Amino acid sequence: MSFDEQPDGDIHGECAAEIRRLKQELKAERDRSFVLGLKLMGKSLEKVQLTNQIGTCRQHLKDDETVADAMTRLEHSESFYRRRCEALQAWQSSMRDPERVIVCDILANGFTLDQPFAGERYAGLMPAAPTTKETT
Repeated sequence: MSFDEQPDGDIHGECAAEIRRLKQELKAERDRSFVLGLKLMGKSLEKVQLTNQIGTCRQHLKDDETVADAMTRLEHSESFYRRRCEALQAWQSSMRDPERVIVCDILANGFTLDQPFAGERYAGLMPAAPTTKETT
């Protein structure tokens, strides 16, 4: 034993300090791993929920269409109708009643009011086909 060693062979207590430091690092790493594990479990649960939601949408996919293809198709469809709605909104202030009121109701609500709720709102105009019920 040299003069700078302790009876257990630890030079100036460096081993004990290193063991304490490593134990603290290990605890911190376990804590980080636990938090990461919780986050991964949350992500996995989110993926399961999204997969279930996509599963309910599969009936609306066209033949051999992927979900990504359907999303692209729907984005294009959404912009298609948005442009038309914006054009109608731009022109509706120069339209005459009752057509202006009908366009306003469709843009605001997605449909016109059925009789008797509409009253005189549409001044006797009748649609060629039902507009409030979706056809499948």
